Amino acid sequence: MAGGIIGNLMFAVGFKLNTRGLDEGNKKISTLTKGVVGLGAAGVAAMAGLGIAGIAAATEFERSMSDIQSATGMAADQMEATRDVAKNLYSQNFGEDWADLGSAIATVQQVTGQTGDELENTTQSALLLRDAFGYEINESIKSVDTMMKQFGITSEQAYDLLAQGTQKGLNKSDELMDSANEYANQFKSLGFSAEEMFDVFAAGSAEGVFQLDKVGDAVKEFNIRSKDGSKASIEAFEMLGLNADTMMHTFAKGGPEAKSAFSQIIQMISDVEDPVLKNQIGVSLLGTQFEDLEADVVAGMGRATSQFNSTGEAMAELNKIKFDKPGEAFQMFGRQIETSILIPIGEKLLPYFNQFGQWMADHKPQIEAVGNAIGDGLGAALDWAGNAVSFVYDKFNEFIPKILEFKDQAVSTFQDFKKH
Repeated sequence: MAGGIIGNLMFAVGFKLNTRGLDEGNKKISTLTKGVVGLGAAGVAAMAGLGIAGIAAATEFERSMSDIQSATGMAADQMEATRDVAKNLYSQNFGEDWADLGSAIATVQQVTGQTGDELENTTQSALLLRDAFGYEINESIKSVDTMMKQFGITSEQAYDLLAQGTQKGLNKSDELMDSANEYANQFKSLGFSAEEMFDVFAAGSAEGVFQLDKVGDAVKEFNIRSKDGSKASIEAFEMLGLNADTMMHTFAKGGPEAKSAFSQIIQMISDVEDPVLKNQIGVSLLGTQFEDLEADVVAGMGRATSQFNSTGEAMAELNKIKFDKPGEAFQMFGRQIETSILIPIGEKLLPYFNQFGQWMADHKPQIEAVGNAIGDGLGAALDWAGNAVSFVYDKFNEFIPKILEFKDQAVSTFQDFKKH
């Protein structure tokens, strides 16, 4: 009759079996029990708590990373850098949770193709703008990517201009994102910088334009008509006393001269006293948008003054406001504990749980046989139980030193946090 826990179970049900395998299992259970008792109740509780929390944190993190890789097709080496990006942003309280942060990172990477520090900076700006003004990530990143490519600016500069534009009321018709995205190439063609494009938007808006899109569309029409060589465009230039051929070559070339000529012509149109003639010239060079905008708005566009800059101050202020919110510091502390302690512990433990899960899957027939064996005798079931005990014992022996190492690390890190 076998001794120990399993043997007592056999004795209770009245079975006499060959228990050589079970005796080995009993020895390992005894050793395992002594090891756990040696840790002490507090040690076991701390170990279990850290392990459970670590596995939960690591599982959420790994799921988020898997979603990013599936959505972007990043190579393994790129994903290593992206894992650091995600942890850095999460520990600074960006993203509602791992799933939200992972979705933001994936969206930014899909549109811009960025990796590493660039990806981190752009995602941070996108989340700041969303949290401050409600712009969805997929909306803002399209406009930012277009502005980056057209004007040669960074994502931080582009987001800074969008933040300033919103604060100055340019999104009153809910068209700021689309207008910046759609008309950036038109302004670029006429020699405008990103800041100057926003200056023109603001100048038109200040004169009471009811749709920001109308301002961008007027610039687009002018960019097309000023160099198309049509009879209407030539006559309009001549009515203003300008050489049509010279003007068309100027606008075809683009750059600072084109920008200067645009402002000059807009002002000249505004100075025409005859309202019929003014409308004829305006429509010939700016299309029907001239009538939609009315003369005061067009004149304002020509007098646009510098009021935008992309120094990053607007985004820095949004970031400051974010961290001044009640409870933000405490939440950030919790997230730093999660990324610095719990996730590393969980990442060490997950492989063991995965191995055990795989072992269970590989022994599915034996597991199913346990239920059947109860009716026919406990021999097969107890043999399987002995093997399971041996497996768990072996894995536990690997597991204990590692989790104690991380427990010590957790205590040390927490003490460092308290000092600061």
